[in-house]
Amino acid sequence: RPSTTPVTVDLDLQSGTATTGQDFADQQATEIVFEPGEPLSQTFDVSILEDTIDEDNESFFALLSAPVGATLGDAQGDAVIIDGNNATLPVNSNADGDDGLCSPSAGGCTLREAIIAANIAGGRSQIIFAIPGIGVQTIRPLSPLPTVTARSVEINGYTQLGARRNTVGASSDEPLNTVITIEIDGGLAGAANGLKLCGAATVRGLAIGGFPLAAILAGCDGSFNPPIRIQGNFIGTSADGITPRGNGRGILALPRSDGGAPTLADAELDIGGDVSIDRNLIAASTDAAVPAVQVIASSLSLAVRIRGNLIGTDRSGVRALGNAGPGIELRHPQRRCLIASTITDNVIAANGGDGVRILNGNLAS
Repeated sequence: RPSTTPVTVDLDLQSGTATTGQDFADQQATEIVFEPGEPLSQTFDVSILEDTIDEDNESFFALLSAPVGATLGDAQGDAVIIDGNNATLPVNSNADGDDGLCSPSAGGCTLREAIIAANIAGGRSQIIFAIPGIGVQTIRPLSPLPTVTARSVEINGYTQLGARRNTVGASSDEPLNTVITIEIDGGLAGAANGLKLCGAATVRGLAIGGFPLAAILAGCDGSFNPPIRIQGNFIGTSADGITPRGNGRGILALPRSDGGAPTLADAELDIGGDVSIDRNLIAASTDAAVPAVQVIASSLSLAVRIRGNLIGTDRSGVRALGNAGPGIELRHPQRRCLIASTITDNVIAANGGDGVRILNGNLAS
C-alpha cells in the first residue's frame, strides 16, 4: 500500500573503470527523498569531466543504501561514460527499447540506444553487434530509428557472431557467399526509412527490409556531409539473400559536395566497391515510381561510385528479384552540372524501368 510518510535512501557514486575526480566529479553521498504521492523515480545529475584522451568507454556505479520506509530490491545501477573521441558501442539486444543508456551489461544496449549514444558522443563512433545467440538476429523497430547525426559513424553488422564478408568477385559466376547475421525488419516501424544518415557514415553487413520508404536515406534537409559508404549489405531481402523483404526503395541519396572538385579516387558517395567484400545486393523494392538506387545532387559537382552490386537479382546474380522501378538514377536539378561518376561491374536486371538513367548531369565514366 502507498506510504503515508517520506521514503528516503542514500545514493553514492563508486569508481569502476571510470575514476572519481578524474572522469567524473567527486561528490558526497546524497539523501534521496520520495514524498508521499510523488512518482517513484528521480533524476540525479553527475558531472562528467572532459578530457582529450582517446580511450575506451568507462563505467561507474550508483549505489543505494540506508533505506527508510522501504526495502531495496536492486541497490546498484551501472553508468557508462562514452568516449566522444572514439566510441565503440556494442548492440547486445535485439529489442527496441530506450532507457537513455547504451550499457555493455547483458541486454543493456539496443540499436536505437547505440545510435542515440553515438549522436551524443558526437565524434567518431563504431556501432558493433554482440547479440547473444546463434544464427540470424532480427531487430524490429517499433517506430522510426533515430537519425544518425554524429560526425562519423560506422555501423558494422559483420561484428556479430557468425557473420562473414563476401569473397566472390564481380567477374565470377558464383553467387555471393556473404553471411549476414543482423537483420533489420521495418514491418512494425510505420512510415519510416531504415537508416537515415546525416553525417559521414559507413554501413556494412546488414540485411535491411520491410521499410515503406528507403532502406537507407542519406540526407537531411536535402544534403549530407560526405563521405557515405554503403558496402556489403543485403537491401530488400532477408539475411539469406533470397527471400524478398522489399523496401519502398533501396537507397536514396541527397548529397552535397564538400566544396572540392569531384574526384573518383575519393568519392563522396560509395555504393559497393572494387573489392569483393564491398558488394551489395539491392532487390525487391516495391515502389514502381522511384528507382532502387537514386542520387539527387544539390551541388555543382559531385563524385559518386556505384560498383560491383547486384541490383534486381537475388544473391546468385542470375535469379530475378527485380525492383519495381528503374535500377539506378543519377539526377541533378540543373543542366550542365557535373556528377563525376563511375558505374561499373554491377549486375542490373529484372527491374521495372531503365537499368541506368542519367538526368541533367554528365557521366564521367
